[in-house]
Amino acid sequence: LEAFFGKLRDLDTLPKDTPQKLSELSRQIDELQAHSAGSLAPAQLQLLAQKRQELEKIRQERIQQTQKWLKTIAMRYKEGASPNELLEELKRSPHLAFLSKEKQQLLEQVKSDLQKKIDQDKYSQIKILFNQLSPPMRRKCLQELQRLLEE
Repeated sequence: LEAFFGKLRDLDTLPKDTPQKLSELSRQIDELQAHSAGSLAPAQLQLLAQKRQELEKIRQERIQQTQKWLKTIAMRYKEGASPNELLEELKRSPHLAFLSKEKQQLLEQVKSDLQKKIDQDKYSQIKILFNQLSPPMRRKCLQELQRLLEE
């Protein structure tokens, strides 16, 4: 019985920050129940059920946090936030693992669109700066760009 409660306490200390880790914890709960099958009282079975519910609650909260975060990113984009900042934020978010496959595909499309926007902005900046150069500097710039292109 002490071993059962010790293992149950150990489960509380394990990380719960990805869907895989939550699934692993669920598997360990199932394993604990299977190994103690005949010796568990109804109260102990209830504790295992509570642990499963806690894990599912954590999973649902993380999914909701991720969806809220994505909506915030979309709103910031519509409000004119920097595509560079948004792209960096999308790349480093800890929540991405909790997105469904469909949402992950959508997120990849958003990242691609942001990168295209960033590239287009850089292209526009280069054109503006190029037009500000004197004709001799433009030629020199073109030669250098041609050299870089051929490398």
